[in-house]
Amino acid sequence: MNIYEILDQQEKNKKIRKNNFFNNKLLEELITKSNYQKKDVAGLLGVSKGLVSQWTKNKVPSLFLYYELCNLLEIDYSILLKKDKRSD
Repeated sequence: MNIYEILDQQEKNKKIRKNNFFNNKLLEELITKSNYQKKDVAGLLGVSKGLVSQWTKNKVPSLFLYYELCNLLEIDYSILLKKDKRSD
């Protein structure tokens, strides 16, 4: 395989993982146990806020949620630093 075939296969695998994850109840559980805004979750995942609202059922989405999503979707963790601008 050349480099382009390898990159193409990695992209296909990522899409498959992402689709499987969205169909999993784990996503709903992660969001309902977190403390970030629904719009942030929607922006990170590239989905509508309405869809996130369906998943959260009026609870607010933590850094833990984003960390887990980054792991599962293979997104660079540096996005977490950009999202977390709150002071402790």
